[in-house]
Amino acid sequence: MNAQEQLKQKLLAKRSGISQGMFPDGFTLDEYQKQVEKILIGQKTTRQSEILGKWAEGNGQAAANNARIDKSILRNQKKERKISEARVDRLATNKPLLPKHVKGLTEGELLHRYDVSELATLYEKSDDLTDLAKLHGNQVMVGSEGLKGALSKKIITSPEWMKKAGAFGVGLTATNLVNDLLFEEPLPTPIVLLEAAGVSYVGYKAAMPALAKQAENYTRKTYLAEKTERALQAKAKSPQAFQKLMKQSENIAGERLAKRQIQNIHRTTSVAKGAGLFIAGTALLDMANRAMNKAEEKHQIASQEKDIRNKQKEEKDRRERYRSGTSFGAVDTSTIVMDLFNERIGHHKMGNSKF
Repeated sequence: MNAQEQLKQKLLAKRSGISQGMFPDGFTLDEYQKQVEKILIGQKTTRQSEILGKWAEGNGQAAANNARIDKSILRNQKKERKISEARVDRLATNKPLLPKHVKGLTEGELLHRYDVSELATLYEKSDDLTDLAKLHGNQVMVGSEGLKGALSKKIITSPEWMKKAGAFGVGLTATNLVNDLLFEEPLPTPIVLLEAAGVSYVGYKAAMPALAKQAENYTRKTYLAEKTERALQAKAKSPQAFQKLMKQSENIAGERLAKRQIQNIHRTTSVAKGAGLFIAGTALLDMANRAMNKAEEKHQIASQEKDIRNKQKEEKDRRERYRSGTSFGAVDTSTIVMDLFNERIGHHKMGNSKF
């Protein structure tokens, strides 16, 4: 078997779902499948050792790949743990962040390794305020981020009874919507209230931690943005320089907003695709059901028309038989007069006279 034919067989095997590492050289796909079937039922084959060797080799390679991936995950976990421990240690001991710590790192790496407050303190000491302006642009709330953060903070800082009442209202609304979809008749009020209480309790317990985290992030970012803006205004040599720095900050914030909008568009597109596929699927099912119902109705109508035609034909034949005297119980009245006449004159069917 030449190299081109061997490559063709490997491609056929791959299309059939067979791993390349488990497909020996010099085999066609049909031969390989027949050999495997014989091995699985316990029969010995001429190239059994070669196939089993390839299987063992393929499984060993997969195990080695899994081990390599596990080691990579462990290295990344150790690295992240060291970064977190170093950050906690600096914040706890108030160790200042030095320029050598941030040298050569990208903006994403800086925000990942160090706390924003540490970076703000470091940049405030520098004569070059460009980095501080970039940091301000990364902390300013853009788009719906600020609205969601402010709403989360307002909910978290509200009285406890107000939060629970709001959760119960949301749970009651959701319960009524679900019940309207599932049941034709309205459920009794105690059952609806009990369902709403359960839904509101679960929703309250699940939503409060997320809202608290979002409110904390909003408060922190707002404070840092105001702090860095005051530092830029204080250290700028002139109002024009301050406006230039704020322009840089606006550009960074605009880039963040554009990225967020692109992400939202992708999410919306994915949701729209899913909704479109669902709608298309339901439309096809509805069309299929309508076609089946229409065909069934057509068949029923044709069957009914056939039954009617058969009954009409049977009635017509029955009447014809009755008129012709061939039906059971029919009385032939067409010869009564002649029979009476023949009987009166003495004529008989078997002869001229019965005498």
